[in-house]
Amino acid sequence: MIITNYYNSKTSWADSILKEGLHYLNHILFGNFHCKTTNNTTKQNNGLIVYIHGLNSSTSDGNLYKRDIQQILPNEFEIFVPNVKRKGNCSLQEAAQPILEEIEQYIEKNPGKPIQLIGHSNGGRIAAYIETCLREKPVHIRLTGIAGAFRGSDTLALGNYLGISKLFVPKIVQKELKTNSETAIKLMNKMKEDIKVGSRTYTFYATTNDLAIPNIQSTHPNIGHHAEYVLLSHCGHSSIVSVVRPIE
Repeated sequence: MIITNYYNSKTSWADSILKEGLHYLNHILFGNFHCKTTNNTTKQNNGLIVYIHGLNSSTSDGNLYKRDIQQILPNEFEIFVPNVKRKGNCSLQEAAQPILEEIEQYIEKNPGKPIQLIGHSNGGRIAAYIETCLREKPVHIRLTGIAGAFRGSDTLALGNYLGISKLFVPKIVQKELKTNSETAIKLMNKMKEDIKVGSRTYTFYATTNDLAIPNIQSTHPNIGHHAEYVLLSHCGHSSIVSVVRPIE
Protein backbone atom coordinates (compact mmCIF):
# COMPACT_ATOMS: atom_id res chain seq x y z
CA MET A 1 0.00 0.00 0.00
CA ILE A 2 1.30 3.44 -0.92
CA ILE A 3 0.00 6.65 0.62
CA THR A 4 0.56 9.80 -1.41
CA ASN A 5 0.04 13.24 0.11
CA TYR A 6 0.23 16.42 -1.97
CA TYR A 7 0.83 19.70 -0.20
CA ASN A 8 0.71 22.30 -2.97
CA SER A 9 0.61 26.08 -2.80
CA LYS A 10 0.43 29.03 -5.16
CA THR A 11 4.03 30.03 -4.46
CA SER A 12 5.81 31.19 -7.61
CA TRP A 13 9.10 30.01 -9.02
CA ALA A 14 10.52 33.43 -8.09
CA ASP A 15 9.66 32.85 -4.43
CA SER A 16 11.23 29.39 -4.57
CA ILE A 17 14.41 30.78 -6.13
CA LEU A 18 14.54 33.46 -3.43
CA LYS A 19 14.27 30.77 -0.75
CA GLU A 20 17.04 28.81 -2.46
CA GLY A 21 19.27 31.88 -2.50
CA LEU A 22 18.68 32.62 1.16
CA HIS A 23 19.37 29.00 2.06
CA TYR A 24 22.66 29.02 0.12
CA LEU A 25 23.64 32.36 1.70
CA ASN A 26 23.02 30.95 5.17
CA HIS A 27 25.10 27.88 4.25
CA ILE A 28 27.99 30.02 2.96
CA LEU A 29 27.97 32.45 5.89
CA PHE A 30 27.31 30.05 8.74
CA GLY A 31 27.86 26.50 7.46
CA ASN A 32 31.51 26.42 8.53
CA PHE A 33 30.47 27.07 12.10
CA HIS A 34 28.52 23.80 12.08
CA CYS A 35 30.84 21.54 10.12
CA LYS A 36 32.05 19.25 12.90
CA THR A 37 30.66 15.78 13.35
CA THR A 38 28.25 15.99 16.25
CA ASN A 39 27.00 13.25 18.48
CA ASN A 40 24.58 13.52 21.36
CA THR A 41 24.75 10.82 24.02
CA THR A 42 21.73 10.89 26.31
CA LYS A 43 20.95 9.35 29.66
CA GLN A 44 17.63 8.03 28.32
CA ASN A 45 18.41 6.36 25.02
CA ASN A 46 15.22 5.61 23.11
CA GLY A 47 16.86 5.29 19.73
CA LEU A 48 19.24 6.82 17.22
CA ILE A 49 18.54 9.64 14.74
CA VAL A 50 21.04 10.17 11.90
CA TYR A 51 21.05 13.15 9.52
CA ILE A 52 23.15 12.80 6.34
CA HIS A 53 23.85 15.93 4.32
CA GLY A 54 23.98 16.28 0.55
CA LEU A 55 26.80 16.59 -1.99
CA ASN A 56 29.32 19.32 -1.11
CA SER A 57 27.17 20.38 1.83
CA SER A 58 27.90 20.40 5.56
CA THR A 59 26.32 19.40 8.85
CA SER A 60 24.67 22.81 9.33
CA ASP A 61 21.18 21.64 8.31
CA GLY A 62 21.53 18.54 10.46
CA ASN A 63 22.37 20.65 13.48
CA LEU A 64 19.15 22.61 12.95
CA TYR A 65 17.27 19.30 13.11
CA LYS A 66 19.26 18.37 16.20
CA ARG A 67 18.21 21.59 17.91
CA ASP A 68 14.56 20.98 17.01
CA ILE A 69 14.70 17.37 18.18
CA GLN A 70 16.20 18.37 21.51
CA GLN A 71 13.41 20.91 21.99
CA ILE A 72 10.62 18.47 21.09
CA LEU A 73 12.13 15.32 22.63
CA PRO A 74 14.76 16.47 25.16
CA ASN A 75 17.29 13.86 26.24
CA GLU A 76 15.45 10.97 24.63
CA PHE A 77 17.43 10.12 21.49
CA GLU A 78 21.04 9.85 20.49
CA ILE A 79 21.62 12.17 17.53
CA PHE A 80 24.39 11.61 14.99
CA VAL A 81 25.17 14.29 12.38
CA PRO A 82 28.26 13.06 10.49
CA ASN A 83 30.41 14.80 7.94
CA VAL A 84 30.11 12.70 4.79
CA LYS A 85 33.51 11.53 3.57
CA ARG A 86 34.93 13.92 0.94
CA LYS A 87 31.58 15.71 1.15
CA GLY A 88 30.23 12.91 -1.04
CA ASN A 89 32.78 13.32 -3.84
CA CYS A 90 33.48 9.60 -3.92
CA SER A 91 31.66 6.34 -4.56
CA LEU A 92 28.40 5.61 -2.76
CA GLN A 93 29.99 2.77 -0.83
CA GLU A 94 32.98 4.90 0.25
CA ALA A 95 30.71 7.72 1.41
CA ALA A 96 28.41 5.40 3.35
CA GLN A 97 30.92 3.03 4.99
CA PRO A 98 32.11 5.22 7.91
CA ILE A 99 28.53 6.12 8.83
CA LEU A 100 27.41 2.50 8.50
CA GLU A 101 30.15 1.38 10.88
CA GLU A 102 29.04 3.92 13.50
CA ILE A 103 25.44 2.74 13.22
CA GLU A 104 26.44 -0.93 13.45
CA GLN A 105 28.33 -0.13 16.67
CA TYR A 106 25.22 1.58 18.03
CA ILE A 107 23.05 -1.45 17.19
CA GLU A 108 25.51 -3.77 18.89
CA LYS A 109 25.49 -1.67 22.08
CA ASN A 110 21.75 -0.92 21.95
CA PRO A 111 19.93 -3.99 20.59
CA GLY A 112 16.32 -3.42 19.65
CA LYS A 113 16.49 0.37 19.68
CA PRO A 114 14.89 2.05 16.62
CA ILE A 115 16.88 4.09 14.12
CA GLN A 116 15.82 6.96 11.90
CA LEU A 117 17.94 7.75 8.85
CA ILE A 118 17.32 11.21 7.36
CA GLY A 119 19.09 12.02 4.11
CA HIS A 120 18.98 15.09 1.88
CA SER A 121 19.80 14.85 -1.84
CA ASN A 122 22.91 12.65 -2.18
CA GLY A 123 22.54 11.98 1.54
CA GLY A 124 19.22 10.32 0.74
CA ARG A 125 20.81 7.64 -1.40
CA ILE A 126 23.57 7.21 1.22
CA ALA A 127 20.87 6.67 3.85
CA ALA A 128 19.09 4.18 1.57
CA TYR A 129 22.33 2.28 0.95
CA ILE A 130 22.92 2.05 4.70
CA GLU A 131 19.34 0.84 5.25
CA THR A 132 19.82 -1.99 2.75
CA CYS A 133 23.10 -2.98 4.40
CA LEU A 134 21.23 -3.41 7.68
CA ARG A 135 18.55 -5.76 6.33
CA GLU A 136 19.93 -8.65 8.40
CA LYS A 137 19.71 -6.71 11.67
CA PRO A 138 16.61 -7.18 13.89
CA VAL A 139 15.90 -3.46 14.16
CA HIS A 140 13.19 -1.01 13.11
CA ILE A 141 14.48 1.63 10.70
CA ARG A 142 12.62 4.70 9.53
CA LEU A 143 14.10 6.04 6.29
CA THR A 144 13.29 9.65 5.41
CA GLY A 145 14.43 10.99 2.06
CA ILE A 146 14.37 14.75 1.44
CA ALA A 147 14.76 15.50 -2.28
CA GLY A 148 16.78 12.29 -2.40
CA ALA A 149 18.80 11.25 -5.44
CA PHE A 150 17.68 7.62 -5.26
CA ARG A 151 17.65 7.10 -9.03
CA GLY A 152 20.20 9.80 -9.78
CA SER A 153 19.81 13.25 -11.31
CA ASP A 154 18.61 14.29 -14.76
CA THR A 155 20.49 17.56 -14.27
CA LEU A 156 23.77 15.75 -13.70
CA ALA A 157 23.08 13.48 -16.67
CA LEU A 158 22.55 16.57 -18.83
CA GLY A 159 25.76 18.06 -17.46
CA ASN A 160 27.59 14.87 -18.40
CA TYR A 161 26.19 15.09 -21.93
CA LEU A 162 27.26 18.71 -22.28
CA GLY A 163 30.66 17.97 -20.79
CA ILE A 164 30.34 20.43 -17.90
CA SER A 165 29.80 18.08 -14.94
CA LYS A 166 33.57 17.51 -14.80
CA LEU A 167 33.97 21.14 -13.74
CA PHE A 168 32.05 20.45 -10.53
CA VAL A 169 32.26 16.79 -9.54
CA PRO A 170 34.76 13.92 -9.98
CA LYS A 171 34.33 11.11 -12.49
CA ILE A 172 32.98 8.65 -9.94
CA VAL A 173 30.12 11.01 -9.07
CA GLN A 174 29.44 11.72 -12.76
CA LYS A 175 29.16 7.97 -13.27
CA GLU A 176 27.13 6.99 -10.22
CA LEU A 177 24.85 9.99 -9.77
CA LYS A 178 23.49 10.23 -13.30
CA THR A 179 19.92 9.05 -13.81
CA ASN A 180 19.47 5.26 -13.77
CA SER A 181 23.18 4.57 -13.47
CA GLU A 182 24.31 1.04 -12.70
CA THR A 183 24.78 2.08 -9.07
CA ALA A 184 21.29 3.61 -8.91
CA ILE A 185 19.65 0.51 -10.38
CA LYS A 186 21.48 -1.76 -7.93
CA LEU A 187 20.37 0.43 -5.03
CA MET A 188 16.74 0.40 -6.18
CA ASN A 189 16.79 -3.37 -6.58
CA LYS A 190 18.18 -3.76 -3.06
CA MET A 191 15.50 -1.45 -1.66
CA LYS A 192 12.78 -3.54 -3.35
CA GLU A 193 13.96 -6.81 -1.77
CA ASP A 194 11.75 -8.41 0.86
CA ILE A 195 12.36 -7.33 4.44
CA LYS A 196 12.75 -10.57 6.36
CA VAL A 197 14.28 -9.24 9.59
CA GLY A 198 13.20 -6.17 11.53
CA SER A 199 10.79 -3.61 10.11
CA ARG A 200 10.84 -0.45 8.01
CA THR A 201 8.97 2.83 7.56
CA TYR A 202 9.60 4.99 4.49
CA THR A 203 8.79 8.66 3.85
CA PHE A 204 9.93 10.57 0.77
CA TYR A 205 9.70 14.36 0.46
CA ALA A 206 10.08 16.11 -2.90
CA THR A 207 9.40 19.51 -4.44
CA THR A 208 8.03 20.47 -7.84
CA ASN A 209 10.64 23.26 -8.02
CA ASP A 210 13.71 21.02 -7.87
CA LEU A 211 16.35 22.07 -10.40
CA ALA A 212 19.04 19.72 -9.07
CA ILE A 213 16.93 16.54 -9.21
CA PRO A 214 13.92 17.41 -11.38
CA ASN A 215 13.03 13.76 -12.08
CA ILE A 216 10.27 12.91 -9.63
CA GLN A 217 10.88 9.17 -10.04
CA SER A 218 14.17 9.73 -8.25
CA THR A 219 12.97 11.82 -5.31
CA HIS A 220 9.77 9.73 -5.09
CA PRO A 221 11.12 6.24 -5.85
CA ASN A 222 8.85 3.24 -6.26
CA ILE A 223 10.42 0.81 -3.80
CA GLY A 224 7.68 -1.80 -3.72
CA HIS A 225 7.04 -1.33 0.01
CA HIS A 226 4.51 0.67 2.01
CA ALA A 227 5.69 4.28 1.83
CA GLU A 228 4.45 7.83 2.26
CA TYR A 229 5.16 10.36 -0.48
CA VAL A 230 4.94 14.10 0.20
CA LEU A 231 5.11 16.61 -2.66
CA LEU A 232 5.74 20.31 -1.93
CA SER A 233 5.68 23.25 -4.29
CA HIS A 234 6.85 26.24 -2.26
CA CYS A 235 10.56 25.50 -1.99
CA GLY A 236 13.56 24.38 -4.02
CA HIS A 237 16.08 21.55 -3.81
CA SER A 238 18.09 23.04 -0.94
CA SER A 239 15.48 25.16 0.82
CA ILE A 240 13.21 22.11 1.23
CA VAL A 241 15.45 21.18 4.14
CA SER A 242 14.34 24.26 6.07
CA VAL A 243 10.68 23.48 5.30
CA VAL A 244 10.52 19.78 6.12
CA ARG A 245 10.69 18.68 9.73
CA PRO A 246 10.64 14.87 9.73
CA ILE A 247 10.60 14.62 13.52
CA GLU A 248 7.17 15.17 15.07
